[in-house]
Amino acid sequence: MMSDDHAFIDDSGEITKGKSVMKEDWRKFFEDYPDYRNVFTSVVVQNDVAVMVGCSICS
Repeated sequence: MMSDDHAFIDDSGEITKGKSVMKEDWRKFFEDYPDYRNVFTSVVVQNDVAVMVGCSICS
Protein backbone atom coordinates (compact mmCIF):
# COMPACT_ATOMS: atom_id res chain seq x y z
CA MET A 1 0.00 0.00 0.00
CA MET A 2 1.53 3.25 -1.18
CA SER A 3 0.19 6.67 -2.00
CA ASP A 4 0.57 7.86 -5.61
CA ASP A 5 3.17 10.40 -4.42
CA HIS A 6 5.10 7.84 -2.33
CA ALA A 7 8.77 8.69 -1.72
CA PHE A 8 11.36 6.08 -0.71
CA ILE A 9 14.62 7.29 0.83
CA ASP A 10 17.38 4.69 1.03
CA ASP A 11 20.20 4.60 3.57
CA SER A 12 22.48 6.60 1.25
CA GLY A 13 19.88 9.38 0.98
CA GLU A 14 18.79 8.60 -2.59
CA ILE A 15 15.09 9.37 -3.14
CA THR A 16 12.81 7.39 -5.46
CA LYS A 17 9.40 8.94 -6.06
CA GLY A 18 6.13 7.60 -7.42
CA LYS A 19 3.98 4.56 -6.73
CA SER A 20 4.38 2.96 -10.17
CA VAL A 21 8.19 3.32 -10.09
CA MET A 22 8.41 1.85 -6.60
CA LYS A 23 6.10 -1.07 -7.41
CA GLU A 24 8.43 -2.11 -10.22
CA ASP A 25 11.55 -1.58 -8.08
CA TRP A 26 10.08 -3.70 -5.24
CA ARG A 27 9.00 -6.43 -7.67
CA LYS A 28 12.58 -6.71 -8.95
CA PHE A 29 14.00 -6.57 -5.41
CA PHE A 30 11.82 -9.43 -4.12
CA GLU A 31 12.66 -11.54 -7.17
CA ASP A 32 16.34 -11.17 -6.24
CA TYR A 33 15.82 -11.57 -2.46
CA PRO A 34 12.71 -13.72 -1.90
CA ASP A 35 13.38 -14.32 1.82
CA TYR A 36 13.94 -10.64 2.70
CA ARG A 37 12.01 -9.54 5.79
CA ASN A 38 11.80 -6.40 7.92
CA VAL A 39 11.43 -6.69 11.69
CA PHE A 40 10.14 -3.44 13.21
CA THR A 41 10.73 -2.58 16.86
CA SER A 42 8.95 0.76 16.69
CA VAL A 43 6.47 2.45 14.37
CA VAL A 44 5.52 6.10 14.97
CA VAL A 45 3.13 8.15 12.86
CA GLN A 46 2.88 11.90 13.30
CA ASN A 47 0.80 13.96 10.90
CA ASP A 48 1.81 12.77 7.42
CA VAL A 49 5.14 11.19 8.44
CA ALA A 50 5.73 7.56 9.43
CA VAL A 51 9.00 6.44 11.03
CA MET A 52 9.81 2.75 11.36
CA VAL A 53 12.79 1.48 13.35
CA GLY A 54 14.08 -2.07 13.12
CA CYS A 55 16.26 -4.34 11.08
CA SER A 56 16.21 -6.37 7.89
CA ILE A 57 16.83 -10.11 7.64
CA CYS A 58 17.92 -11.87 4.46
CA SER A 59 20.20 -14.75 3.58
